[in-house]
Parts: sequence; structure tokens; C-alpha cells
Amino acid sequence: MAFTCFDGAVAPVLIASTDFKIIYANFSAQRRFPFLTDEKALLARYDAADLRKAYSALKEGDSYSLPYEDSLGLSLVLTPSFSPSEGLDHICVYVSYDEDSFRDLFPLMTDNELIYAMKKDLIPSLHYLAMQTKFGEGFINSGQGEKSKHVYRTMRRKILHQMLFVSQVSESHQERKGDYSLCDASAVLDRISRVFKNVKYKPSEVCVVPVEREPLILLFTDLLANLTFRQKDAKIRVSSCCEDDGVSICFASGPLVTPLNVPCEEAMNGIDMGNYSVRRKMESYGGSVLVKRGVRGAVNVTLKFPYPRGILRIPELNDHSARRLSIIEEAALEYLSLIADLEPFSF
Repeated sequence: MAFTCFDGAVAPVLIASTDFKIIYANFSAQRRFPFLTDEKALLARYDAADLRKAYSALKEGDSYSLPYEDSLGLSLVLTPSFSPSEGLDHICVYVSYDEDSFRDLFPLMTDNELIYAMKKDLIPSLHYLAMQTKFGEGFINSGQGEKSKHVYRTMRRKILHQMLFVSQVSESHQERKGDYSLCDASAVLDRISRVFKNVKYKPSEVCVVPVEREPLILLFTDLLANLTFRQKDAKIRVSSCCEDDGVSICFASGPLVTPLNVPCEEAMNGIDMGNYSVRRKMESYGGSVLVKRGVRGAVNVTLKFPYPRGILRIPELNDHSARRLSIIEEAALEYLSLIADLEPFSF
């Protein structure tokens, strides 16, 4: 059977052979569930006994459900397809999830919540900028050069913050279309570590993830900024590794003064939209977020990305922006460099 008839289908379509190898995934499945599109995705996930049970049921014409991720209520429903002469021909794979659990973990913002987030992050910042212009003008007129420089840096940081916040909102709500985008996460982290002194990162092997470069650096910036503002003496160790089932990137912080689940209301520095932001993005990439508490209030935040398959693991093939920085990437890197040098200043 030619499965290309499903290429334009809106719903995800995954087809497996009778030996449980993924032989077809349409565009929708590639974008929503890239971790299932590898040929050996089922073989790597389940042991032989589970697959034998599934095969026995499928051969009798029955559907069979395999649990995939208990914490999300995620499971795979397998249904058989028979040919008139040869019996079981192929297996249709459907992704099923518990709707309540899925909504709790990855809630969509309502219009009111989004407007509130924009008011909280943009309006106070704009008011602060207006005040800063008055201070700056007074310092320039009185010849106080150092104070003028401080005002300028503060204003620039606020403007960068606004740019990044708007980009975060846009990125969180847009539907992903176009080519299968790739990026070397290790190269992005290496570039960040050169300008953000609060981070310690030793470049590792190439870690290719199915995410565009700009959204990836926004994701890292959001997480790093919020870990920074929640520490007294910010220190963050970042590590990355490629595993059989995906790419793991761990952010290990020092002791947090403000827990992750408590908003930083007193400072207008972050571009945080809460766990909604990070979790929603990771879910859209087919990945996950794991947070573990460490000693004395430290935390480890691990981002798990699905692993691209086959030739798509070569980032140069589709990492279009690897050789140049976009406006948003430049803004994110400068923002991180500025918040690393934040010092209290009295007028």
C-alpha cells in the first residue's frame, strides 16, 4: 500500500510494519511526535514480550494499547490492517493521551491571562524607561558620566527584555510550519557561555535537536534568566548529552532564594511566563521537562528533546541560521551579558 495518500492529512499518521518498525510518518506526525518517527522507536521503547502480546492481539483483528508515558497519561493504540491474501499487512499507530492530565501540564493561556502577562511585563517596564530618561538627562547635563552610563545600560536591558518577551509570546502561540528544522544545541550553549559568565558549560559532542535556532536560544534565555534572578550569587552548570532516546540538557543551579513556583514580582528583569512557557514549548517539540530539587534549595532542570532520525541528525543540512545571528539571537545574548553584570546602584 502506498502511504503517500496521508502526506497532506491534518491528523498525525504513523504506520508500522508487522515487525514493529516505523515505515511511514506523515508531516503532521513528524512535527507533533518526532520521537516516534525513528524506524526503531517502538523496538527501543518496548521489550519483546510486550510486542509479542501486541502481535497476538493484532493478528486476531483486535486493537492493542501500549502505555508510553504514565505521567502524561500517554499511550499508543495499535490497530491491524489486513491484505486479502497475506493476512496482517501493517499496523496503524495512534497516539492517545488523558485529556485532563495533558491540559493540566500544558495549559493554553486564555486571552485574559495573556493580556495580564503582557501588562505585567510591558507596562511597568515602559513606565520605568520613561523615568530613566529623566534621570539620564539630568546626569548628562550635570556631567556625571558614570551615572549616565549606568542609566543607559539599564534602559538598554529593559528594551531588550521587552523584545524578548514579545518574541516569547509570539513563539508560544504560533503554529509550526515549514521545513523540519534542526539545530545543534551544544553550539548554542557554547555561544551563550561565552557572554554569560554565570554559566559554566563545557562543549560536548554535536547535540542535534528538532528545533529552530531562534526559539531554542529564547528557551535557554528564559530558563537561565529565571534561575539567575532566583539566586543570590548566581551559578548555573549546564551539561548536554546524546542518548538512545533523545538529547538531554541539564541546568543545575545553586541554592534558590525564590523557588521556581513563586513569581519574581519585585524585579522587572525576567522574561518568564512561568512553567507554562517552558513546558508548553517543550511539549510542542515532542520533549519533556524534569525538575529535581538538590541540596540547600538548589534545583536541576532537565530538558529532554527527541532525537532526529537518520540523515536529519546532520545539522548543516537544515540549520539555516548556524552561520549568522538573527536580531532576536543578538538581543538574547546581549541581554544575558547585561544581567550577568547587574549591580545595585543608588541615585
